[in-house]
Amino acid sequence: MNFSEILNFIFGSTTLASVYVAWSSRKAQVQITESQAIQELQKAYATFVQDTLQRNAEMKAEIKSLRDELQGWKNKCQHCKAA
Repeated sequence: MNFSEILNFIFGSTTLASVYVAWSSRKAQVQITESQAIQELQKAYATFVQDTLQRNAEMKAEIKSLRDELQGWKNKCQHCKAA
């Protein structure tokens, strides 16, 4: 092997190694980004669920209040004569 072939072999192999390292680091960066996106989605979903449960409880309380008020009016007007 002459000197140019040796240099070509060394630099050619380093190019392949650098391509592999770049590909691996890109793959790792994509996994980190996906992991962060999933975590953000989980936080948003947890907030959504909490808000929905709170709104549901508020609506149940309001419906109960309205039912009680309606029952009160029914009891009050039960003996009223229709015009």
